[in-house]
Amino acid sequence: MGMMPFNHVLGLFGGLYLVGIIASATHSGFFDFVMTVCCIIAGLCCMRMRWRIRTLFNIPGSQLEDAFFSCCCGCCSIAQIASHVESYEPGVFAFAPRATLEGYSFS
Repeated sequence: MGMMPFNHVLGLFGGLYLVGIIASATHSGFFDFVMTVCCIIAGLCCMRMRWRIRTLFNIPGSQLEDAFFSCCCGCCSIAQIASHVESYEPGVFAFAPRATLEGYSFS
């Protein structure tokens, strides 16, 4: 998709969970604020990703649906999009993106 390398996304969500753990352990107003901002940004990123993939693969739906599903359950939203674009192999546990062929270039 070219949005961001897979390892960077894993690192960012790992950082998000780390901030959440620190916020819950310290009961600090600052970390609560940081966690709230991080969650809002993560939700917006999930919504943007869903909208972009839906546009690229001509999946029916609207931006309002993207916002609603991303806010209610971001993980379910990502799983639904992954099923639509067949980005994984059913029954296979792989912690990496599915291998694809390089695009053809015409000179």
